[in-house]
Amino acid sequence: LDVKAAMDGVPCPYEFFQYVQWHNLALEEAEFRGLETLAIYYEDFGRSQDEMVGNIADFLGVPKNSKKRKEVPQFLRARMYDDYYTDEQKRAIWRLIETMAMPRTLE
Repeated sequence: LDVKAAMDGVPCPYEFFQYVQWHNLALEEAEFRGLETLAIYYEDFGRSQDEMVGNIADFLGVPKNSKKRKEVPQFLRARMYDDYYTDEQKRAIWRLIETMAMPRTLE
């Protein structure tokens, strides 16, 4: 399936195109430059903010118990808009993402 065909049924397809392309290119550039990356998922902050902040501290090589870490504001969940798209639109969006995204982007 080509990208143009995969856009069929996707609301605002070029916004999703840009979103996926940005992630593909960011990971590709990091790999080209030999940089380590850390994937952070929004949902994980809601489940365990302290653990996530600790993971980020480890990645950055800063102490987990630093004074600055204690100043991290409490994570407040945003509205996730689960009902914003129809099920058919969600399937179309995922089809576009899976068509465009590099395997590492999908991880």
